[in-house]
Amino acid sequence: MDSREGREHRQTTTQQEFSMNISITFPPEHKYTPVDVQQQQVAAANELFHFYTAGLVASVFVVLGIVGNILSVFVLSSKQMRRGSASVCRLLVGLAVYDTVFLFSHGVAGNLPHVLHHMGIQLGSAGAVMFSIFYPLLHISRTGSVYTTVMVTVERCVAVVKPLKAAVVFTQKRTNQILVAIFIFSVIFNIPRCMEHSLKLGSPTISVTKSVFYDTAFYTVYLIYINFIVHFAIPFTLIAVFNVLMIHTLRNVTRGYKKHDKSKAVIELNVNVGNRSSSGTGNKLCGTVLAVTSLFFLCHLVPAVALVLEQTENAKRLGDCSAACSRVSSLGDTLIIVCSATNFILYCMFGRKFRLVFQALFCPCKRRYEERRPSKKTRMLSMKSMTLEETNA
Repeated sequence: MDSREGREHRQTTTQQEFSMNISITFPPEHKYTPVDVQQQQVAAANELFHFYTAGLVASVFVVLGIVGNILSVFVLSSKQMRRGSASVCRLLVGLAVYDTVFLFSHGVAGNLPHVLHHMGIQLGSAGAVMFSIFYPLLHISRTGSVYTTVMVTVERCVAVVKPLKAAVVFTQKRTNQILVAIFIFSVIFNIPRCMEHSLKLGSPTISVTKSVFYDTAFYTVYLIYINFIVHFAIPFTLIAVFNVLMIHTLRNVTRGYKKHDKSKAVIELNVNVGNRSSSGTGNKLCGTVLAVTSLFFLCHLVPAVALVLEQTENAKRLGDCSAACSRVSSLGDTLIIVCSATNFILYCMFGRKFRLVFQALFCPCKRRYEERRPSKKTRMLSMKSMTLEETNA
């Protein structure tokens, strides 16, 4: 009996200990499981959203944008494109170079690690070294791209509003000085970005950690307020003002063409729009300006909203804010990539001279076909002469 009672006592004690271990190791389902499942679902949905936006979609635009910007550099650097518009071509070449560096740096420091991490592949020390090199270049090239876009808008506005002063103000030497000034400003402004992270040299691997400078009050002010003013407020204001002046001038020229006789309208359009001879051409130029401006504003408005959301939630980085803020930030980064990657498409859609030079450089069959046809300039000159003869008669 004693042995039987002892066995039953030991069995009961073991069951109680096992039950106690179960209750400690695995919490009751009715208290914790729904919260855990909900958090896991939200985290999985955010991870999937970031993978498709900042991973797959952004990577596709990075590759296509690099190819398009390299082609744009070749076309814009040709003698045919620089003839009569050397200053704006130099600015556009600088813009294409900045966009190429930005896309490549973003792909190496952001898109590639994100895609590989989703696939379960870690870059290790190589990823840390690449991030420390290309992360500052990413921000330097972005600042240079923004303010080169602003200078392209200023040059275009001066060429339309004050065409006689454009050749004096934007000489080749002065354009080169503007590009150098933009580069120096971009480097100086992004010096805090270079101090944001530091490499931690370990025995097995090299890792990237946030520096002490990251937690200072100055960096918080720089990241939120100064960054918003420099990258959003100033460029938005300048591009909006100069584009409004340019569109207003082109509309006045179009109204003058409708009100005056054809001979005076032809002279007025030649002076203001650079040998443009019809109101349809002026309207098409207005459409080009509106398309470029709308793309810039759309692609940079979402990151501005994301920056405001991060500030309202007292977050410094993407992972520190809520799910909605995180998705807006990821979408904003992808739209900036889209803006830097689609300039080649805009040039081909709205620039006839760009298309012709591109065909002459990369499509020899199309070039031989165009050589057998009379050029549009020849046809327009013949139409002008006929119009003047009819007016004089």
